[in-house]
Amino acid sequence: MQTLSAHSIVLLLAFYFSVIQGHSALHAGKTGLHTNGQSCNSLHRQYKEGETLSYEMDASNRNGQETRNYSAGADGIVKKQSDGTYYEEYAWSNLIVNGRRYDLPETSRRFRQHLSLAAGYQQQLPPLGEIDPRLVGPTLDFITFYIDLQLTMRQCEMVRPGDHLRLSYAKSASWANGVQLLIAEDAVDFDILLEKLDRSRGTATVVVRHVPPKQTHVRLPAEWMQAPVADTPNNWVQVSKENGKYVASVGKETFTVSITVDLTNGKMLAASMVNPVLVRERTCIDASFDHCGPPRKYEILRQIHLSLSK
Repeated sequence: MQTLSAHSIVLLLAFYFSVIQGHSALHAGKTGLHTNGQSCNSLHRQYKEGETLSYEMDASNRNGQETRNYSAGADGIVKKQSDGTYYEEYAWSNLIVNGRRYDLPETSRRFRQHLSLAAGYQQQLPPLGEIDPRLVGPTLDFITFYIDLQLTMRQCEMVRPGDHLRLSYAKSASWANGVQLLIAEDAVDFDILLEKLDRSRGTATVVVRHVPPKQTHVRLPAEWMQAPVADTPNNWVQVSKENGKYVASVGKETFTVSITVDLTNGKMLAASMVNPVLVRERTCIDASFDHCGPPRKYEILRQIHLSLSK
């Protein structure tokens, strides 16, 4: 099974760039997108060059009966591009997986992740091939938090608690490689909510849900794959080839991302992500996935917590 964050970020980045660039893939009526660098709601990042930030991330990934836990630290400093756009540069350290501390190789110690909440900044997928595979999950989950918050900051409708906006992206993302993974797709819409605005504490809480579209946009080649695994059309599918057979999986994937923001400067204070996938899986002997064994149902559940330590 592929790491969920590794492929879901492909869809998230595709949607993110379509919003930023104003592509026709956005179908949300009044978008209220804000791209001129000026604040149009209470959520606006104010940067100061040389400012330092340190985050701690803790996560668990349960795949059926197996659970993987990890924690890692990210230490950052605010820098400025030649065009004046601010960004945050992070170094990762203190990686612990299932209670075991790992000494990162030199390439991973030199790796710097660039992120920003500045209105004009475009997030980029980091060079994952240059870092330790155990850092891929934390790195991609970190960028997910930043993309979700930056998208929220661009929505001028996010003014009062309860303000809500749904953004639809009528496409799927694929992480199939054509060799082991023959089909690998998911598709989500984005549901943004300004949940809380606490002026007395100087914080805001936003919730971004990645939810199945009302109509499926993933390939479901066999009839049994069409039947919903849960209460929505299936929005996740993966078929791998193993030992001459085909392991075909279909299901429902969602994300719920909650982020607490400092109203004085727009800094992310804490964040959490819950990412379940309800899966129906069958092992098949033919490439049309018609002659298969009995279905197996299980849940993949990822939970990530991020906190600003200083």
